[in-house]
This record gives sequence, structure tokens and C-alpha cells, in this order.
Amino acid sequence: MQACHVLILPFTVEDEQTLSKARMPDLTVSKSVKHRESASAPLLGFMIAVSLMNYTQAQEALGRDDFFGVLAGASTSEIVVYARNLDTSIGDLFMIPSDRGGERVYLFRMTQYANVLRREENMDPMAKNLLAMDDPFYAEDFVSDQLLRLSGSLLGYSEIDRNGRWVFRAPRKLPAHLSKVYKIGFGDEAAVLRQEECLGELLETQLGYGVFVGHLLAGEHALPGVRVSIPGEYFAHHLGIFGRTGTGKSNNLMVLIESLYAYNQNLLATPKSEWRPGDRLVSMFAVDPHDEFTKWKPGSGGGINRIVARMQPAERAELVEPFYYLSCRNETVIQDDPAIGRLGRRVGLHRKDIAPEDIISIMEFSDIMSSAAESIGDEFGENWVSAVLNGDVQADENLIHKASLAGLNRRLGFLAGNRSNLVPNTHTYQSSLAEIILSLERGRVLDVDTSLMTEVEQFLLTTVVARTTFALRKALKSSRDLPGFLGNESLPGEIDRHLPAQDSLKLILKERLGSPDSPYVDVGGRLRNLNDLPAVTIIVEEAPSILNPARLRFGSVFKDISRQGRKFGLGLTVVSQQVTEIDRGILSQINTEITMSLGNEEERLAAVHTASNDIFPFKRELQVMGTGQAILSASYKSVPLPIQIPEFC
Repeated sequence: MQACHVLILPFTVEDEQTLSKARMPDLTVSKSVKHRESASAPLLGFMIAVSLMNYTQAQEALGRDDFFGVLAGASTSEIVVYARNLDTSIGDLFMIPSDRGGERVYLFRMTQYANVLRREENMDPMAKNLLAMDDPFYAEDFVSDQLLRLSGSLLGYSEIDRNGRWVFRAPRKLPAHLSKVYKIGFGDEAAVLRQEECLGELLETQLGYGVFVGHLLAGEHALPGVRVSIPGEYFAHHLGIFGRTGTGKSNNLMVLIESLYAYNQNLLATPKSEWRPGDRLVSMFAVDPHDEFTKWKPGSGGGINRIVARMQPAERAELVEPFYYLSCRNETVIQDDPAIGRLGRRVGLHRKDIAPEDIISIMEFSDIMSSAAESIGDEFGENWVSAVLNGDVQADENLIHKASLAGLNRRLGFLAGNRSNLVPNTHTYQSSLAEIILSLERGRVLDVDTSLMTEVEQFLLTTVVARTTFALRKALKSSRDLPGFLGNESLPGEIDRHLPAQDSLKLILKERLGSPDSPYVDVGGRLRNLNDLPAVTIIVEEAPSILNPARLRFGSVFKDISRQGRKFGLGLTVVSQQVTEIDRGILSQINTEITMSLGNEEERLAAVHTASNDIFPFKRELQVMGTGQAILSASYKSVPLPIQIPEFC
């Protein structure tokens, strides 16, 4: 049976040169119109690669007679291969074609290896002779006796399904005795390119399409021809990025941001009828504690500002405007920065944007204090913060005890006067919240500089944005039409039911969301379906500080989003050096994990236990992986994938 595939991939000048070198007779390439330019290479358009590869051709692509080793033993727990005495590395990938019970190609990942001799079980006597004898005797064929014994785990196998497509399956079968074993990356440049093309086709269903995250990693080497991606839809299913300091988490996020821009740009240039399953625009609320995403690192040539500068005016209007950068700096100072200009804004909240549950989620509260805060919120509505700080709340013997009121006043002290950079004490309602929400609903990536905020302010902003977006999405899902969503003076709408207290914010939102250019309204004036809106992902930096079990004791919008957010198109991107400190309930809801090197045995075990795939065979490598190396596990993939995240520069 012959498989015919159509792959739609970004096509750069480098890709064209690579394919030319590979000389693949069964590969037809056509290019679409130019859409964008990447930070690394100009994008000519989309590469539509139609490949014809059956089982025999897969063997030819792997080298057929130029095999690396022979299968010596196979069980459901371990694969053993005897191989030539050639250079190899822990983590190398091997393909094992086998036609027992059907034509399949198995994927084997080596985790241990040893030097062995063909005719000797023990090399100790020979080593001793080398030390003791001036002229030790060797057999003429001694060199051919030197072999390697490889062992590791079977990741799965690919076979052609009824639709003529290679499909990768979990390892429930084993290859035949003495099958030939082929190493990915073994041979000359042309051979390696053919191997990568073959591997990419066999793993097509696992590599995914959408937002590029890295290249498949084989041992110490990344495979540039084998790209690993996350479909846009799955950013609403929660993403975890775990790794100790120095592993490249910030670079990982920067690569994701660049990929999101490219992905959104390509989707908008493609008729929706041609989108693939899982395709969806993605918005990101990117919390940036070090103020690095926009300009990136010194000498790099820029970050988001460089990506935006390369866009055409029409693309910039569709993907970026009116702003992408938010900071607590003075707006004039921000816009005078030539790297940012008018695409930067000062970020600020008003006391009226803050609900009692926001403060309870980010600070230590007792049961009594939590009840008191909620009671004050019920009585004073959006003015509850000012009521507490101004002394307008009277203690009683029922819900608002004197000690609770005093404790609440202390916790709100960072909002008193003009102490807060994020929440200045202004009488008139001035807030960035509505514009932030509207930008996220339009598919924007927002870089939020929190370097001038306290940790509490950073968590407060993230919480308020997450809660408000979640409430609006629920209101939209609950509405049958625009009047039912917005309501009127006599009949409250769903937005009033889901945002009961934030009257000042709702005045702005009702006007903007009811207008013809509203992201919630289609060209016919009808409410959009939730599935037509972008998947919104909110980065939670320093996650253990607000996602630990103690903080979540009285409830949290993040806990609610982790459980229900995906059906509303709202997800979390949890970034942390520690896995053990994060609430298990939230970890259980994360469907994609990018796990980098972790600091100690406890963290590595926690990562293994919470991963969406079985990554136990990678446990040892979680200690020694280099910068930018990671294991990608996902509930929608059958196998965990080792990846190398490229350096953003």
C-alpha cells in the first residue's frame, strides 16, 4: 500500500536549499505566495510537500543495507541492540523496520550502552594484558570484534492505516527477531536528510502542526528537518513549562511568542475553510518579570519589536495594533522609546476592578477574614476596597469582626494612597483592563512588563485579567443573542450576571462589545460562537506562589480555569522551577508539558508522575539535559518527544 501525504509547512530559503541537497525523487514541492518573514530566515510562503512513501521506500530512505546494528532482544520493557563500534550518544533515536504481522517501523530510543567484544564476555583480562605486556597479542580480526551493546525503550511504531496514512501507535507490539536497526543521523549529509524526511513522515501525527516549539532531539543533536508543534486549540488546554534556573525557560517563551505571531499570521492569510483540525488563533497575556520579551537581550537585534517591525502595515494592524507592550512606566517615556513607540501603553488598574476573590487568591487569608471580605464586597460593590481603606466599614458581631477588618485593612495597605504603581488612587475611573480584554479577544500577544511591580501587584494583575476574561467568556456562552448578552436598564444581561460588581468596567465593555467592530459580533451583527474566538493563554510566572494548595484553599480563578477553561477557550501557561509546590489538581489538568532539566530527585519524580505521557525512561536525563533541551509530553500525543528549543537571536 502506498501513502500519499500533503504537508503544509513554513517554507524558507534554507528549506529550498535543504531539499535541493536531499535530491528526493518522490517529493514534489510547490510554494504559495509570500506571507511573512521569520526572525531566522525569510519565509517564501507555505511548502506543500506531497510525498509518496510506502514501507519499502521507508527502508530505502533509512539506508536498507547501511544499518547500524541488529536487534538482539526485545521485550515490552527493554530493547537490546548489538551495534557497530561507532560514535553514539545517550538519547539517540533508532528506527527498526519489521514486517512481522504487518509492515511497521518501530522507534527505539537508546538510554544505555556499553563496549563489548563479539567473542569475549569479559574484557578484564585483555585490559590487564595491555598494561603488563610490551607487545600484547591481538587476533587479526580484533577490530571487527569490537561492538556496542545498546539498550533502551521502545517508544512505539508507525504503520499505514486504512486511509493510506502513516499513523504512530503506542508500543503494544514488538519487532521481529534480528531486525536491522538504523540510527537517525548516521551517514553523509544527503543520507541524514533522507532519514529526517522519513522520520518526519512516520511521526507526522505526533509532531503536530500549529505553533512551533522546537526540533526533535536525537542524542546530542537536533534534527532541523523534524519540527515539533502544538496545535493552537491546545493552548486552551493548559501548558506547563518546568525547569530549574538557567535551562532556558525565558528563551522557550520567546520562541513561543515568535511562533504565535507566525502561526496567527498564516491562519489569517488562509481561508477558514482550509484550516486544519485543531487550528485556532491564539492570544497570549505574557507576564514579563525581567522586561525582556520586547527588546530581548543586548546584541540580539531585538525581540517582539523586531518581529513587529518586519510586518507589513496591514499585518501589523491585524496582529498587533493598537498596542502590544504594557508597563508601569510613564506612557510618554514608553512611547518615546524608538524600539516601542506608539505600540506601548502604561498599564493600570482601578480599585473598582478588584473583587474580593482576587485579593483572597493572592494573599494569606483565614476563613473568617475571607468571609468578611466577601461580605464587604456584597455591601459596597466595586467600591469595597475604598470603603475598607477609608474606614467606611463598621465591624459587627456576625460576619465582619474587628480583628478581621483590621487584618483586611493591612492586606489592602499596598493600595492605600498612591503606594501602588499598578493601582493609583484616582477618583475618576481610569483603567487599562477593558483594552487588555479586547486585545486578547482579537488574537493579540501582549508583553506585560512587571519589573516595576511588586510580586503582589504582578499576581493581582494576572488574577484580575484571568477572572474578567473567564467571566466574559461564560457570559457569551450563556447568551443567545447580543441583547441578551448586554442587557438593558430594565433587564440585566448575562454580562451583569457574570460580572455583578464591576459597574464602571461594564459601562465601557457594553459599549465596545456591542459596537459593529466588537470581537464578539460577526459581520451580520450576531454573537460569535466561542469556538470562533481565539484561544487565550495567560502566563502564570512564579507559579508556586499563587498555585500552591494553601493559596487555593478558599478557591481561585486559576483553579476554576484549570478545570473549566478549555470549554471557554481559556488556558493557563504555568511557568515554574518547581513541580512539587504546585497544587496537584491544577497539575492534573495540564495537557501539555515542556519539561526541562530539574534541580533534584523529588522534582524529577514529580515531573514524571504528572506528565501526560509516560516519561519515566527520560527521568535520568531530566538531571543532565542541556540548555534548551526538553521533553514534550501531551495528552493528544501517543509518545513523549525530546526536543531542542532553538536559541532566539
